[in-house]
Amino acid sequence: MSFQPDKKDWSVPASPKALWKHQHTLPRLPVPDLGQTLVRYLQSVRPLVTDEQFARTVKAVSDFAVSGQGEELQRRLKKRAEEKQHTSWLVEWWNQIAYLTDRGPVVFYVSYFFGFKPFPSSLLREPPIGGGTANAQCNVAAAIVEHALNFKQMLQDETCSPDFVGKSAQCMAVYPLLFNACRIPTLPSDVVATYNPHTHSHILVARRGRFFRLEVLDAAGRRLSPQALAHQLKRVIEEADRQGPAGCGIGALTSWGRDEWARARRLLAARGGANEEALEAIQSASLVVCLDHDAGPDVSTRARQYWHGDGTNRFYDKTLQWIVLPDGRAGFLGEHAISDGGPCLRVNQYILQSIFKKPSLSSSSPPSSSAASVSPPRELKFIMDGEVQKAVQQAQAEFSKIVAEHELERVAVDGLGRDGIKAVGVGADGFCQMAIQTAYFKEHGELAPTYEACSTRGFLHGRTETVRSCSRAAAAFIKAMATCTGSSDERRKLLLTAVAAHQMQARECSAGQGVDRHLVGLKMLVGEKEAVPDIFSDPSYTHSKTWRLSTSNLSTEELESWGYGEVVPEGYGVAYSIQKARSVFTVTCRGEAGKGRAKALARAIAEVMREIRDVCGVRSKL
Repeated sequence: MSFQPDKKDWSVPASPKALWKHQHTLPRLPVPDLGQTLVRYLQSVRPLVTDEQFARTVKAVSDFAVSGQGEELQRRLKKRAEEKQHTSWLVEWWNQIAYLTDRGPVVFYVSYFFGFKPFPSSLLREPPIGGGTANAQCNVAAAIVEHALNFKQMLQDETCSPDFVGKSAQCMAVYPLLFNACRIPTLPSDVVATYNPHTHSHILVARRGRFFRLEVLDAAGRRLSPQALAHQLKRVIEEADRQGPAGCGIGALTSWGRDEWARARRLLAARGGANEEALEAIQSASLVVCLDHDAGPDVSTRARQYWHGDGTNRFYDKTLQWIVLPDGRAGFLGEHAISDGGPCLRVNQYILQSIFKKPSLSSSSPPSSSAASVSPPRELKFIMDGEVQKAVQQAQAEFSKIVAEHELERVAVDGLGRDGIKAVGVGADGFCQMAIQTAYFKEHGELAPTYEACSTRGFLHGRTETVRSCSRAAAAFIKAMATCTGSSDERRKLLLTAVAAHQMQARECSAGQGVDRHLVGLKMLVGEKEAVPDIFSDPSYTHSKTWRLSTSNLSTEELESWGYGEVVPEGYGVAYSIQKARSVFTVTCRGEAGKGRAKALARAIAEVMREIRDVCGVRSKL
């Protein structure tokens, strides 16, 4: 199988247009001071290991510092940074080791989802042109596609405004790679293919495990109107429902392990040119819209639908994928290899804010075309022999097994959003971090190595750094809070100290002065014939980054939930959003029969949030 995706590079654009206005001013990701990193590493390990183990770790770190090993690897890393002035010393490594060489399934372990709040009833009930019964699913899907394509057009025109955090411009390099992109399974490492958005304007629509190519431009190059889009989407539903569920849904293969999917893809491609053509149509599509045939009855069930669905009505390798339910509820599923959550959140915020501003399909301003002027949606047919069908069945069986192993629980803590936490007198993110870790301690009786994602997009081609949230100050507060040790005033002082330490570490990480990426860089430069330094083989190194709590904060008012899977088998994924009046947590994990681990931790987080508020002497306004 061969494919010829249009290649994108990481160079700094010279364009004076809005999208790239500040790109050339971005600093390069620094190489932190070696001694500083080693000290911070020891500080992060101390609360997680015994005295005996810590003594061994101190020796390993000291040997690394004084033996010349550390200095030599640091010299090599600085040299690499000097040679990578057009990019980041980290990004190519990170894309590979964090994502593309990972051979586990994308769904559950890499992808992340957003669940949207309900759309205005006026959009759901809007009848089609010419009269007839309103179709909430088609209306919402058409509105999402309309505004997603508007955002894509802004990227093509380079008129999209750059992101800022405070007064700091953020790197925009990933935005042109979001649309018309697809992860492709190859051995031994995957690749991400991106296609020219000017020559690939179609979208992909999924229904009952069948995939349809839908053209959004007519022969004159005019975009379909939102009403025409809704009509075309209804045609997809009617045709897929007429045929029934795909007997052998090709989307299931994308839920498999990457090696298995890569081998199955070769089988599929070898069965004829039609299969290659269909795969190319999927890979090059601007985006995917999944029109599910059933709806979740509650927020946690809907979250699971957005997170993984039924395993066939998705193409999990696509970077941008929207899911719309029959009742008009909707969400988003993102493939993580090329982009972190922030840029995709902005795309979705643009879509949602545009819809809520004008919740009608007739409110489109650009000149547009009717459905009659374009060809009907075309189902992509695959040639399937017994060997391919067997692969699909195996993938479906493995998917069902993983679904059964996983739990998800979403909880909203009313009264403790930005405003409620502000009344406590501490930073909102630090407050939530202390609550999550205290809840874990109460459930498991031990501290957890805790990962919090921190963006480094303030640097050219920056991605993330790790805030090691379980600091010594955090540990002191967690233990006191979980065991009710000390007075309320003493515990409040411990909270203030812990949150201050957390905020300082977060600032260091966003400034490129974190621990984990620096250590990764040093380890990557150990030669094949060189001995691996003891600092990397020391058990504390592995234990301290065995993230039993993988946490991330994307705070926005538009979402009812968002989340992702755990990163270690015994761990939890804890995604949260601090909104004005509430904080929303989505907890995922692998379950044990009847244990309800995700529900127990989610409830414990809510309880601890309220307990901390009470300890700080703040009255509930509910």
